[in-house]
Amino acid sequence: MRSDRLTADAGILLLDSADLARIDSYVGGGAELHELLPAVAPLARAVWYEATVTAQHGTRMILRYGAAPAPDGIDVNFRAMVEDGPVIAECGPARVTRHGMDRPPGVTDEHWRELRAAAGIVLRALLLL
Repeated sequence: MRSDRLTADAGILLLDSADLARIDSYVGGGAELHELLPAVAPLARAVWYEATVTAQHGTRMILRYGAAPAPDGIDVNFRAMVEDGPVIAECGPARVTRHGMDRPPGVTDEHWRELRAAAGIVLRALLLL
């Protein structure tokens, strides 16, 4: 499952430390985020939220959290890349609706955790930025 739908005409919004702090400041739970989805959907176009972070042992990574318009919600994607290097993780799309998320068939537990985390980041970014 690749995020090709997000590559053609998606906007890329670079997140800085202030943006990440705003996203992290949200104190509500997942259920509240899903209920707020109608405030940001339908999306006008697909978007990537991109953050450059330093992982353990100093590795610079680019994390991308994608959202694409979908019936009744959004499709969420996640991609991790080594800065100036290869894609090391990619998963999605997973449909996010007001009522929750649909786990795509064949998604590993690890990728499902990443997609659920990505959904939280995307929804908070859509609401707060």
